[in-house]
Amino acid sequence: MEDVPLLSTLRARAFDAIVTRDRAQLKNPEEREAVAASGLRWIGVADKKLRGLEQLTITVSTLIAGMRFVFEHDPQGPTSYALQTVPHGETQRIKIRLLAA
Repeated sequence: MEDVPLLSTLRARAFDAIVTRDRAQLKNPEEREAVAASGLRWIGVADKKLRGLEQLTITVSTLIAGMRFVFEHDPQGPTSYALQTVPHGETQRIKIRLLAA
């Protein structure tokens, strides 16, 4: 389904938000107007052009970290949220220690 009819369909089905990696929606005037008219919370997650499990884990981590703030926010009208990607370098996320036997 194209973006503009999708937005009104989601609202008609009682959705409150749309989560997308298509951040260009807000740059296209017709799509931006459709987002505002739908009343949906628009939640954009950056596509880091990673592959497979790496992209999946970064997207899910970003959503988990950001959704609390999105749903705690009380918008006074159509609102968009651009979630910032969580740090995803190995040294930013975990510490690895080799254990001696």
